[in-house]
Amino acid sequence: MTTLADRVAEALKPLPPEIAVSATNQQRMHDTIESLQSLLREVWEEYEGVRRLWSGDIEYWRCLVSDRDKRIEAQSERLVVMEGALQQSVELQGHYAMLLNMYDGGRRIEFKSADEWLARLAVLAAKEIS
Repeated sequence: MTTLADRVAEALKPLPPEIAVSATNQQRMHDTIESLQSLLREVWEEYEGVRRLWSGDIEYWRCLVSDRDKRIEAQSERLVVMEGALQQSVELQGHYAMLLNMYDGGRRIEFKSADEWLARLAVLAAKEIS
């Protein structure tokens, strides 16, 4: 497969001697070739700049994703700790409700888990909305 660089190199080769070209046309061709070479250098420099920019952006995005992953991991760990703390709090609250019910014969709800407590909150919230 012929690359762009190969095609340009082929186009920039001097003409074979059997093709007669006037001096004026030779000068025009020479000027055109120089102009093309200059343009190719500029295009190449532009390409290299864009390539460096994109490769820098890739590193930037990799850092962002890495930072995001670290934050998510830290938040997940914090969430596990908070869920454990909520579970312990609900268990203590349930035990306290049981003791008070035994003391004064009340009808306080004794939640066995944080899920039960959250379900009760959802019911109360639905009642408030309606």
